[in-house]
Amino acid sequence: WDPLGPLVLAVHHLTPSPCPRVPTASPCGQPLEEGGCERYTLRWYYSQRGAECRPFVYSGCGGNANRFGSRRDCELRCGGKGLLQGVPKRSEHNAVESSEPDQHHLTASPCPRVPTASPCGQPLEEGGCERYTLRWYYSQRGAECRPFVYSGCGGNANRFGSRHDCELRCGGHAGTGRHGTTQHSLAPRGEKALIPPRLSP
Repeated sequence: WDPLGPLVLAVHHLTPSPCPRVPTASPCGQPLEEGGCERYTLRWYYSQRGAECRPFVYSGCGGNANRFGSRRDCELRCGGKGLLQGVPKRSEHNAVESSEPDQHHLTASPCPRVPTASPCGQPLEEGGCERYTLRWYYSQRGAECRPFVYSGCGGNANRFGSRHDCELRCGGHAGTGRHGTTQHSLAPRGEKALIPPRLSP
């Protein structure tokens, strides 16, 4: 029995490493996987690159074990800056890592233009707080409403409480997404709905 064993182990876990190495068999070493369904919910994953736990939008099924119900659960299992400092730490830009293309860059693709006076034409902005919640925004690039992690304050008007609210405001783009539902107009009487043409993949 080594009386210093627990002390050495505790110090090891409290000392930040510049290059954290986590075995891939551990959930903490697995990449971010959002899954493949549409029952969206807010979850947390461990980012090896940032050595911290970050929020993401989980689809509701699939994915891998690098998925936790809270920041605290993630930090207890994987460590992270927030646990080491005793205070949860926000990522550099409140960004959520994703396999989705970056929504903040202009492209030369033939995407429909929505007037910027409309919330639907504004870029995705997560805000600047740490009271994370699931919200929806209209993606001009994808011509559909998509889920995102909202920080709880700041951001802009391109933020909706549900997919339905987003589609009502931004033209009912249910038929333009990858899910094959039929396109329909949700514009109030006497107004034209702004529904872009379906783009070929």
